Amino acid sequence: MKYKVLKECVLGGRYRKVGDEYCITGNGDDVAPDYIAECLEYGFLEPITEDPKIELSGQYVPEEGGAAWCIKYDTACERVVLLGEIDSIKIKEWAALGMSFYRRRQGDEWTAKIKAYQILRRDTKGFKPDWERGDQVKWTAIYHHYYSKLTPIKMFMAQRLGEIYFESREDAEESIKEHKAEWLTVLGVEK
Repeated sequence: MKYKVLKECVLGGRYRKVGDEYCITGNGDDVAPDYIAECLEYGFLEPITEDPKIELSGQYVPEEGGAAWCIKYDTACERVVLLGEIDSIKIKEWAALGMSFYRRRQGDEWTAKIKAYQILRRDTKGFKPDWERGDQVKWTAIYHHYYSKLTPIKMFMAQRLGEIYFESREDAEESIKEHKAEWLTVLGVEK
């Protein structure tokens, strides 16, 4: 397996600078797998491989003996951790839940999106749109790329963004004003 050095470090008894490549050869001179996992977790290394073709984000299952970045929930915090072959059963379980990723960055982005989505759900103040009623106005937000801004939009029968709908334009505007960063995250707008 090849790795790209992202931060200066010592590997295999040699100083490595940013941009260097480190290859595990299997000849006995290699760095311990735990140390590699730690370097990956703290952003010193990144695997040099093509991303595998994955049907759905969050459902990456590595080949036998491989590792995956998984969203781990514990009593203290949510964090993205690297799980290796010892935890291969857990990796498959987390992949089934959409919480297993090929790269740490993917897990971090997914965690941020879920947190932002939950904040916006609270902004709805419990409003539940009735999609059977075409006369009920439902408000949500969109990002208008031409004007480079978030704006409220009313919906009647077309559902856009899951459960993030508001009873009034004012509620939608308040949510946009108070949680602009969360809206941009959920909508996938890169700023």
